[in-house]
This record gives sequence, C-alpha cells and structure tokens, in this order.
Amino acid sequence: MNKYWFKPHRYGIGAYPSSWEGWLSVPVFVAVLTFAVATFQLERRPLAFAFVETALVGMYVWLAWIKTDGEWRWRWGEDD
Repeated sequence: MNKYWFKPHRYGIGAYPSSWEGWLSVPVFVAVLTFAVATFQLERRPLAFAFVETALVGMYVWLAWIKTDGEWRWRWGEDD
C-alpha cells in the first residue's frame, strides 16, 4: 500500500506535508543539511560542499515527488 506523505500545492508547483511522515521528513532534512554544512567546510572545499548540498536537496525533492498524492504541475487554484 502506497501512503502519500505530501499533497500538491493549490497554487504554483510543488507539495506540502500532509502526514506525520511528511512532517517528520522536514526536520530530518534540515538536520542532515545542517550536519553537511558543518562537516563540509565551505571555505576549504567549495566543490564538495556544492555537490553534497545539491545531492541532498535533489534526494529530498525526489522523495517529496514520489510521495505526493497527485502530479506536480503548475496550478491556478480550485478550478485547476
């Protein structure tokens, strides 16, 4: 059974958390991102830092995309 963690935005593109798993994923993502910022010193290794940050954000967006109830597309409100 596929339980959705996110619902699509009413306006614009993207999704927001709609279950406890979705809401839990937000602080976990922020904690992992904060740990990566502390570990990969931006001044010493900027390319490694950029790669890790891009990979983490990409993985979180992918998780939200596959766990969203509906498709990600531009929306204009109730009628769309």
